[in-house]
Amino acid sequence: MVVASASMAFAQGDDYNKVEVSGGFSHARVDTGVDDPDLDDDFADFLSDRRGFNGFDVSVAGNFTRYFGVKGNFSGHFKSDSFVDAGDIIDTRERMWQAMGGVQVKDNSKETRFKPYAHVLAGAARQTVEFSSPDFTDTFDVSDTNFAMKFGGGVDVRVHPRVDLRLVEFNYNPIFRGDITLDDEVFQGRTQHNFTVGFGVAIH
Repeated sequence: MVVASASMAFAQGDDYNKVEVSGGFSHARVDTGVDDPDLDDDFADFLSDRRGFNGFDVSVAGNFTRYFGVKGNFSGHFKSDSFVDAGDIIDTRERMWQAMGGVQVKDNSKETRFKPYAHVLAGAARQTVEFSSPDFTDTFDVSDTNFAMKFGGGVDVRVHPRVDLRLVEFNYNPIFRGDITLDDEVFQGRTQHNFTVGFGVAIH
């Protein structure tokens, strides 16, 4: 009976998904972290307003137990825009890449249908902005890499033994930006209070 019980307990311990690969669409509301009253109005609005970026979010999680695992996450968000500065039209091409790792809490049972989850992640964010204009031949860009985190979670729904539909994922995504020099202007470092929301699929 002891041997039989041990065997049953071991089988139950395998009754959850060990690995999860997920990915999908992500929309970011990005706080540029710049606020300077001395700038030209159009340029100040471009730098100061919270703006929407579209992109993707992918993750790989390894689960040690039914409810606990470690998670690696990679995301990219992109935006092309333009503004007027001193009569010149300035085109911009912005990219935000983030790579993080952390922990995830989720019911990974193979039988569970609705699976809310939460995670805490930390890593690096690299942001680049390229400026160009028909009024000048050269382009210049600003790049910056900083410490970043994600606090969030979402809800998955099992639609197949190996596939979950990710209904929604929401994250608070602070980036602790350092000082930036832009066109001989130094902008003091501060925390960017960003948010992301998305949806996709998870495969086991």
